[in-house]
Amino acid sequence: TTTTSQGAPTITPTKKRKQSPVMTSREKKNRKFCAASARPCRDQQSLQVTHERNHEMSVQQAEMAASEEEDAEKVIETDHRARSCRDSAGQQSLQEATDRETNERNQETSIQQVETTASKEEDEERVIETYQGARPSHDSADQQSMQETIEHNQEMFIQQVELTALKVEDEENGIETDQDREEEITMWLITVIGYNPSTKLMREYAKQFMNLGLHSSQMISDLLPANRVSTFEWMKEFHRVQFLSNANLKIYEGTVDSNYSVSL
Repeated sequence: TTTTSQGAPTITPTKKRKQSPVMTSREKKNRKFCAASARPCRDQQSLQVTHERNHEMSVQQAEMAASEEEDAEKVIETDHRARSCRDSAGQQSLQEATDRETNERNQETSIQQVETTASKEEDEERVIETYQGARPSHDSADQQSMQETIEHNQEMFIQQVELTALKVEDEENGIETDQDREEEITMWLITVIGYNPSTKLMREYAKQFMNLGLHSSQMISDLLPANRVSTFEWMKEFHRVQFLSNANLKIYEGTVDSNYSVSL
């Protein structure tokens, strides 16, 4: 209370404190429900913020890695350039050394060629001098050798003429040569063996018969024992079969001893 100027007391009303309303159990449940509903929203916002921060950090890390890669590439490129410069300088110096060595070798080769040429010229001069000194004796030896060759050729020619004359005389007198006999046996064997045999092989057979002393087809038919044919190892097996079938051998019985004599 306060007093006025007239001394009369005045009563001043006091403000009453508001009392908090008493919540019912239903209101408490509703408030708890709202708080529980708002919590996921706050958690989602917090997760969003965290995701954004992580994304920013990832971007920063990627930028830093890219920067480091660029720096590494620059360092490597600088190193390559330095190596290229060093290699170029080394190759240039190596090429210069190789050129110098090649020039020295070429000079040595030229000197050797000149010396060789001079030596050849000296040798040729010596050979010419030696040949000129020995030429008369060589000429006489060559003439003697040529004369001997001419005489030898003349003797050979005379012998051939004599042999030809003897052969002509034998033919005129009806005398057959060994070559004629061999040819007669060859043609006979071609007929006896049959089936178009090799002429060269039949001629070899004919030589074998002539070595045995059978110098005509008639002599073979009359004197060759049939059981002797099986001993002809120089004649092919089925050629022996054909020969026995078609040669008209006259002697079919008897035995052949170690001296190839026939006993009947």
